[in-house]
Amino acid sequence: MRFDTENSILSMSVTELASYAYQRENPKILEEKYGFIKTSVTSEFDGGYDRVYMPERHGIALHNIAQTDSKSAVSFVFTENSQTEVPLEKEIVCGDIPLRIQGYADIISYDGILYTVEEIKTVKYFPSTLSPFSDPEHFAQAIIYAFLYADAMSLGEIKVRLTYVKRSNGDKISFTAKFTCVSLSRMFDALISRAYTFI
Repeated sequence: MRFDTENSILSMSVTELASYAYQRENPKILEEKYGFIKTSVTSEFDGGYDRVYMPERHGIALHNIAQTDSKSAVSFVFTENSQTEVPLEKEIVCGDIPLRIQGYADIISYDGILYTVEEIKTVKYFPSTLSPFSDPEHFAQAIIYAFLYADAMSLGEIKVRLTYVKRSNGDKISFTAKFTCVSLSRMFDALISRAYTFI
């Protein structure tokens, strides 16, 4: 968080806001409640360098490959381009404090019907209990980006996809669900409320 003296506004990143998320229900129940669909993709990616000694570079490379794969798939299937590292922000007044929430969505794509906001996370392994709610902050980041985009574009509905990429081999597991902008707005407001205490 930082105060922008030139514009007299407090800036908070999406990651910082997402840190106020916490687990309240059983992840499996939440997965069913929101209708998440799970998909898996096996990869033959080998990275081209020693991933034991350079795990950060390997994670970044996998992140970039996931973005490129998604862009290619959308372009090929729907003849529409997806966007990567999309800058998003929203200015609000929290109590009496002007606040700007900002960040970069990993991927935003369009299938001809709905937009999808995708958040990519690289992980060491896939636990048997992996779900979109395994880490509340990951889910919150995806939700915030989806809300910022849906709000800016005046969308009624939008898909949220949380993709986990395994560092060792590039395998992917994605969880996708459709949300209304109204429900995203409620979740966004709840996170702002929790953060407000500490601003």
